[in-house]
Amino acid sequence: MCRSSNLPFRRRGVDNLVFIALGTGIGAGVFVNGSICRGRSGCAGEIFRMNVDWRRWNEDFPDSGHLETYVSGMGLAAEGRKVLTENNGSTSGTLVEERDARYVFDALHKGDGRARALVQNSFEMLGVAVANLVSVLDPELIVFNGGMVRGAPEFLLETVEQVLRRIHPAAPEIRLSTLGDKAQIWGALHTLLEPERQPAIRASQGVVPR
Repeated sequence: MCRSSNLPFRRRGVDNLVFIALGTGIGAGVFVNGSICRGRSGCAGEIFRMNVDWRRWNEDFPDSGHLETYVSGMGLAAEGRKVLTENNGSTSGTLVEERDARYVFDALHKGDGRARALVQNSFEMLGVAVANLVSVLDPELIVFNGGMVRGAPEFLLETVEQVLRRIHPAAPEIRLSTLGDKAQIWGALHTLLEPERQPAIRASQGVVPR
């Protein structure tokens, strides 16, 4: 199943935008001329596979893909375990779960320079990915949502905007979603309320129509 299949409603008055869900993994919803762009196989917006380092194009990445390996809660948690450890190998944070990066943000807010460097690197890579999306789609708006956003919202916006505007002087507006945890719920409802889309969605997921 495509990760970007459940998307939130688009912002009123904006017909071309990209919604980026940044949580345990990373995915995007692309709106073009007021409609969701699903692509050839229904998986448009699967930016987790985007490669932001051309020198690594031939490496074998897991199912997470290149971008998600670094720019996601799962990726940041993994990088944190490599750096935020004591001599005995235990992580310096109090919350250490395989796919949870909250302990990295906890360390960041406590002034840990190593945690700040990890988060900044992740957000800078996200900025490059967003700049690539802008080059291809030229959207009016970029919207972020997800657990990674809540970890350091102002730092995320500041870093992504700095990278984006360095590459695109006339960059689009960047906003945080006001839907919070309800974004995916609204997106799922929106999908269910579009019956004309269902055959295409099922076909993209390999489901044989009855």
